[in-house]
Amino acid sequence: MAMTLPITADLANSRVMASWRYRELWRHLVIRDLRVRYQRSVLGFAWTLLNPLLTITVLIVVFERFLHIGVPHYWAFLASGYFAWVFIQHTITVSASALRDHAHIVRNMPFPKEVLVLSTITTRLVEFSFEILLAMTVLALFHHHRVPASFALVPVLMVLQTLLVIGLALPMSVLATFFMDVQHALPVVLLIVSYASPIYYPVTLVPEAARQGYLLNPVAAIVQMYHMVLFEGRMPAAHDWIGPVAFAVIFLVLGYVVFDRARPHVADVL
Repeated sequence: MAMTLPITADLANSRVMASWRYRELWRHLVIRDLRVRYQRSVLGFAWTLLNPLLTITVLIVVFERFLHIGVPHYWAFLASGYFAWVFIQHTITVSASALRDHAHIVRNMPFPKEVLVLSTITTRLVEFSFEILLAMTVLALFHHHRVPASFALVPVLMVLQTLLVIGLALPMSVLATFFMDVQHALPVVLLIVSYASPIYYPVTLVPEAARQGYLLNPVAAIVQMYHMVLFEGRMPAAHDWIGPVAFAVIFLVLGYVVFDRARPHVADVL
């Protein structure tokens, strides 16, 4: 085991370097995706912010007005973690079809196939950056009435979250290529994950005896960190970082291992 981790880490690093050599293709795919997504749209890129804002408004009405969840400043709590979850959910969903959607390129061009998945994640990361900036601005103005020092940790959380998403999206993309069942099961799985994470309710509502096991969910661990930093406006303790950092590293390495083993056979099934 001691030898396995360095070997798999070296593999992940080598694949990242190989992908970086195709950064022009990577950049082209990101620009194309952003253009296609908002072409022939009157509001264009504004939909990146409008869609989650409208959804948050509906959730606030349902959970606060009808279900009486009883969380003070619930709108601020929801805004602190919801954008992070949407980034994870949407990225994994789109990444699942990334290889199949680009089948003609996969079959005919020799290049690191993970570039297709990484470009999809990068596109969503651009949108998420605007969403989280809006959330930080609104929280600073209307919730904290200042800019908490903890906000400086948001870029660190974004890096950890992106590494985790890469580790989840890479194996998901090859599994969805080999097994069409993944496309059908994924929405249900993501729905379960959303309710098993502190997105719509605080982790304090989880029974204390089950809380440690609950935070073994990597999505729950990273969303909880966003709540600490954005909603509570406090610096997480050193031990709070152990879970998110460990999940990001482990899933990234394992994700690359799974993808690398399946990669030679992807073109054969497309």
